[in-house]
Amino acid sequence: MDSDGDIVMGDVPFEQTQPSLADYIMPFGKFQGEKLCEVPSWYLHWLPNITDPTPTFAAALTYALAATSFTEMEIDWYPPPISAAPDDFHQYEKIKKEGKPKSPYTALWITKTNTMKYFYVSDEILRVMGVEKLPNEDPSETNMWKSPKYGSPEKKYAPTARYSLYHIWSLAQVYMTKGEADFVLRKYKNEVLRKDVQGSPRKLGTGFH
Repeated sequence: MDSDGDIVMGDVPFEQTQPSLADYIMPFGKFQGEKLCEVPSWYLHWLPNITDPTPTFAAALTYALAATSFTEMEIDWYPPPISAAPDDFHQYEKIKKEGKPKSPYTALWITKTNTMKYFYVSDEILRVMGVEKLPNEDPSETNMWKSPKYGSPEKKYAPTARYSLYHIWSLAQVYMTKGEADFVLRKYKNEVLRKDVQGSPRKLGTGFH
């Protein structure tokens, strides 16, 4: 209390500031409508991947994380077989025109950078959940070009870490609702997979819906 008898922040006991944070209700996602401090710890440790949180959400999340003893994510998700993925998760040209069976070599893929940008799936989540990389194909089609050293006549290619889009979408549903994961999937397909890059194996043709 100051000299005028008014209460200042330093006079408010710490415990009295907590109920609003402890009772914070999740406004989105798989646990929408539940108290943030009561959702599973693995979910709490995924939430910081989301960009631009509101100050209230950030404060509530900090409080909830402090109340948990997180050691490792333990959730029931295993990478489904790529051969079981619907046709929309495979390269149209290969499975339709060339008649190739669905496999890691026909799967539509997403880079590690885009798994974070679109699906909020970080390196840690990929590692803990055992999401395997897809095999690289021809460097001119699947790898990023790096400028050669001065005087070198050869182009240098650096392998790009690629993951099955089907696996990332399936994993995203652990953290998001199915509707949210489907929305992000459509966004990714419209912004990335529709790009007509000459020679790209990601060109979808008429098989995209």
